[in-house]
Amino acid sequence: MRMAFFWRDVASLRRHLVPEAAEAELRAQIERAQAAGIEPTHIDAHMATAMLPELLDCHVRLGRDYGVVPVLPRKIRFAPEPQSYGATVAVLDRAELPVVDYIRATLPVAADAVESGYRKLVEELPAGVTHFALHCTAPGDIEAITPQHAPWRTNEYALFASGAVREWCEAMGIVPIGYREIQRLWRQTR
Repeated sequence: MRMAFFWRDVASLRRHLVPEAAEAELRAQIERAQAAGIEPTHIDAHMATAMLPELLDCHVRLGRDYGVVPVLPRKIRFAPEPQSYGATVAVLDRAELPVVDYIRATLPVAADAVESGYRKLVEELPAGVTHFALHCTAPGDIEAITPQHAPWRTNEYALFASGAVREWCEAMGIVPIGYREIQRLWRQTR
């Protein structure tokens, strides 16, 4: 029996990457979702692998071919090769395709810092569109899967489930949107 798995980190993936095989797999995943009646709005990649120079063009091509928004934020600190990444985002900007401006993610904080950490994150959001890569997870199996990250995820889940983040956003005039709105713009300009 053949086992499939993700590489542990981006460097390992990159050493073994066959871009044509990766694109075939990604196309198969999108088509399988569509065949199941799911209408994807955007595509992203685990641990920012889509931001590898070898996969950037593929990521954009898939977005164009399937009408899904490639998550390639304009301002990002962790792109593997910032020059290649910046050049790709510049191409999207010149084509007037919608690009999210920023990205924020799950905060790796202790339970007593969850509320204050996320409140500060919301209060300090810059003007523009920010993609939130959250990992909200209800308590249960996650503790066995990733014990070191489980508290961050379950605490995040509890905070968002409480409605506090929604209340902060309303009070600060922050309008949450989903990718469906961005996808409409993407499909009009691609």
